[in-house]
Amino acid sequence: MNFTLHHVALAVPELEPALAFYQDALGLRRLDRPSTLSSTGAWLGLGPVQLHLIEWEGARPQAGTAHGRQSHLALCVADYDAALSHVRNLGLAVTEGTSGLRQFFFYDPAGNTVELIEDQGSLSPKEGRKLPACSCPPY
Repeated sequence: MNFTLHHVALAVPELEPALAFYQDALGLRRLDRPSTLSSTGAWLGLGPVQLHLIEWEGARPQAGTAHGRQSHLALCVADYDAALSHVRNLGLAVTEGTSGLRQFFFYDPAGNTVELIEDQGSLSPKEGRKLPACSCPPY
């Protein structure tokens, strides 16, 4: 079987703050969503993949400092320094990764961990192998 990723769904306690964050702060574009769905939510474009935000009052934020050992959404960026500066300018608490890769973690308004990782196309520092390069927009 061959698979490709279609979408990632994140539960959020309130749709509007999460939607504003992903659209305004991270620049994702809103997609059409079938009106037949019974849940409140929004679909956003991430290149060929989609991010589905689903409002669920039972959604609980993760605790502590954002890091890669939690469930998280990882987004590729072409310019790590510009992305890091942008997220810090938003006033978000950032934790830089310790893997040797250029990556950092932060929380969205619902407490979901988001990772921004530099487009690799380089060697993995721990395994000495090529990481798959991601095709990502300039920031």
